[in-house]
Amino acid sequence: MAGSTDIEKLLQAVAEDLRLLAALHAAELTAEQLEELRQFPFQDYLGLLADNAVTRDALAAMDAALAATGASAAATIDTLAADFADIYLTYRYRAAPSESAWLHPEHLERQEPMFAVRAWHRRFGVQVPDWRIRPDDHLVNELLLVAHILEHEPPPRAMAAAGRFLDDHLLLWAPDFCARVAARCATPFYAALALSSAAYLEEVRALLEQLTGKTRQVRQPADTATVPACEETRYVPGRAPGW
Repeated sequence: MAGSTDIEKLLQAVAEDLRLLAALHAAELTAEQLEELRQFPFQDYLGLLADNAVTRDALAAMDAALAATGASAAATIDTLAADFADIYLTYRYRAAPSESAWLHPEHLERQEPMFAVRAWHRRFGVQVPDWRIRPDDHLVNELLLVAHILEHEPPPRAMAAAGRFLDDHLLLWAPDFCARVAARCATPFYAALALSSAAYLEEVRALLEQLTGKTRQVRQPADTATVPACEETRYVPGRAPGW
């Protein structure tokens, strides 16, 4: 077992990785960001080294996708922006980037899973900027919550809480979201980002299991604890933006 200082540094590195992935899922790429990403292999931007073939293959796909974007920067940015909108804004690929849409029986957004995740945010003193635009259980907000836990809690508590959140929430739906995006999206970049994100989350969960010695709890969606949605904040399709 590594020393406490080494573990703190490792958890901080993982948190930074999660923030990077969250940023890539959160907004369209700019030309400057794209050029920066093309400078080095994607693994070099991550603090946690790939430990299995699935992750290495996903990162290689990301490198190939980025290498292929150099011919026409303006056209590439436009194409990526259109694909970003199709994935995260218009639901074209039928792959909503939020937990409720995957776990709710009728696949509605802003339902019980969102309120369960909101309880986690409150537990750690976090509030999302605007849940009507990007709900608490959005992929970006869930990635940022795990990062916050790893950054701000003492290592034993951080590792236990992050592992529990991954088991009870993020890993129940994000792999399915990422797989569908990778299979249906229009650009190699977003396909590779989806595959890399899913693989990285599995790497993080395996790391936490190794560090804590506590076996991962593999759950089914029906096992998740949820809290009732309040009537005044229950999402009704058409009343507010989807995502």
